[in-house]
Amino acid sequence: MCFHFVFLLTHSFSPSLFLAFCISVSIKFTLITWILCLFNGYDSLFILIFFYTMYVFSYERVNKQIKYKYLNKRKQTL
Repeated sequence: MCFHFVFLLTHSFSPSLFLAFCISVSIKFTLITWILCLFNGYDSLFILIFFYTMYVFSYERVNKQIKYKYLNKRKQTL
């Protein structure tokens, strides 16, 4: 979280790139976003869509893992 604020203070970029930072939930996605922000040629809308899809896929994967662990615990108690 602190990394986001340091980056905001030292670099200026569009609001959609700020949203991409908010959407990125792990350090890995944050570093990728930071690297892409260094290149001014990238379209900020493309970056926003890319990180939104990464966020959705990671959320679904974690959700499936939680459901799988819960179902295994229920099977063990039965």
